[in-house]
Amino acid sequence: MSNAFAEVISEVFGKEGEGREATKQTLAQRLHDMTEGVDLALCRSAVDLLEKVLSDGVPPEAPKAAPKPKALCRNCKQELQEGWNACPFCKTDVAAPKAASSSGRQAGETAVSQSGIKTAWIPAGTFAMGNLRNEMGRNDNEGPQRQVTISRGFWMGVYPVTQEEWERVMGGNPSSFSKNPAAGETQGKRPVENVNWYDAIEFANWLSMMEGLKPAYRIKGITNPDGWGREPKWEALDIVDGADGWRLPTEAQWEYAARAGTTTAFSNGATDWQNKASIDSIGWFEFNSAKMTHEAGCKQPNPWGLYDMHGNVWEWVWDWYSDYPVRAQTDPDGAHSGALRVSRGGSWYISAVFARSAVRFGDVPSMQDGNLGLRLARP
Repeated sequence: MSNAFAEVISEVFGKEGEGREATKQTLAQRLHDMTEGVDLALCRSAVDLLEKVLSDGVPPEAPKAAPKPKALCRNCKQELQEGWNACPFCKTDVAAPKAASSSGRQAGETAVSQSGIKTAWIPAGTFAMGNLRNEMGRNDNEGPQRQVTISRGFWMGVYPVTQEEWERVMGGNPSSFSKNPAAGETQGKRPVENVNWYDAIEFANWLSMMEGLKPAYRIKGITNPDGWGREPKWEALDIVDGADGWRLPTEAQWEYAARAGTTTAFSNGATDWQNKASIDSIGWFEFNSAKMTHEAGCKQPNPWGLYDMHGNVWEWVWDWYSDYPVRAQTDPDGAHSGALRVSRGGSWYISAVFARSAVRFGDVPSMQDGNLGLRLARP
């Protein structure tokens, strides 16, 4: 080893405690970015191996990658080969095996709330958030890819909030597409849209109160939106500790649920947004929507049973829009302040390139549009 290289390594590993750990994670992230394809966890293992070699000169046994779970047909349970979109034995669309959570619930297990909101269980886990530079159609704000841990499972709406669900709680329907649904579709089951971020927050609290849950949001200690006044002090909005009520998912929760264990651009394994045949079955985009929203749930779900995560309407999430950090995170909830709030998922109005799992967009919280809605989550 050259003296110069030895000095660099000494500088890197000469730190102790949290500084040393942060430096190792940064090295792993840089190695991950340079290789554009090597799993972040393996990059971290390589850094740990280097540290071990430098400390005692004896390389331990190389870490072995965990075996990739077999893909099984959800209908006949036959083993499927990678790349198959449908089971050749029974013609069922391919679905990844569902993971069991520490709570005993299965990923995608469903429940229906008191007011009829259908949810799916999203188990705790760790995933690579964002994407690599070689993903087709990638925007710079989709990286750097980093390891994110969701430490607690949660319930996620199986569908985006529908017009009938919104009207039942709020007493009106703000949607631009409030009539003339596509043939065979039900008007009230189209996603609500033309709602801003503030509307979404109030809806979540009103729904929680209707169902007897503890509302998730408060302004100066008040959770009843009636007590927030005609011009709420939104800068004072915060989340109530221990609340079991409805809320917007964080950006990390949304992407984790959208990917449902997958790492490709779309949750059905598709990688090329220009290949319309590969994604037509999972969402409504500019090329197949006939320039309007559609009844939620008409397309195929992702492996955890969530519908319309790609296309139909953009969905508000909790986070302020900001650049991604480089370091690994646990339960991130975004920046503490900002000018824009994040929306996810793409829509009927726009190219499918914007409906990939990693795509993120920022809008002013007061933004209202006929392609912008929401989906709720709760603990």
